[in-house]
Amino acid sequence: MIYNEIEFFDAMNILKSEKEERVKLSRKIKKSMDEFFAKQLLDIIFGAFLHAISSQQYRDELLDLYVAMAGAAMDDIAQDREVIAKAERFANYIQETTEKNIQAVKGNSRFELSRQIGTRMTKTDIPSEINRLFSSERALEIALNETNWIYNYIQHQNIKASGQLTHTWLSQEDERVRPSHALADGQTVPIDQPFIVGGYQLLFPGDDSLGAPAREVVLCRCVEV
Repeated sequence: MIYNEIEFFDAMNILKSEKEERVKLSRKIKKSMDEFFAKQLLDIIFGAFLHAISSQQYRDELLDLYVAMAGAAMDDIAQDREVIAKAERFANYIQETTEKNIQAVKGNSRFELSRQIGTRMTKTDIPSEINRLFSSERALEIALNETNWIYNYIQHQNIKASGQLTHTWLSQEDERVRPSHALADGQTVPIDQPFIVGGYQLLFPGDDSLGAPAREVVLCRCVEV
């Protein structure tokens, strides 16, 4: 179930001012993703997707989008290698997911022909499962998730800079918390060591830099203290 920005962040154990900052950024990201998806869908309809426009061009656009959005929340973004690396993972994941789902479409001759040779289609030729990839709902999911990554990363860096020796994982302790995150609630480890959540290493809630899969990071509302 997807909630709007206010409902999603309101359920997190953070200050009201922090919730307001996250709502504001998530709306900016959603707007940017809506615009990107609308353009990409038109590229598919007009046969330009992976024909006139390459996979790398889409990745580059997504990377630039992410860096710009992260820059709205933190200074010196261009010097932060971890954020650039995250932007690259984000761009790769979004584009690879799009291509994988498009390539999986079978039984739609006009859609498949267009994918092969770049012919134009109509909106009615686009399967519903493909339309979902470019929907406002997906843009919202991405915006909520990436907003949390950006601010959770800032929080993690602030905790380290404070001289704190340990950090603790806190879940929201409600019915929406996934079981692996509920089990991690209260887990405290040295500040230079990751949490173990669902069998994976996470430096902070939402972190995917050490290989945690989407099921352990997407729309996570846990916090680090």
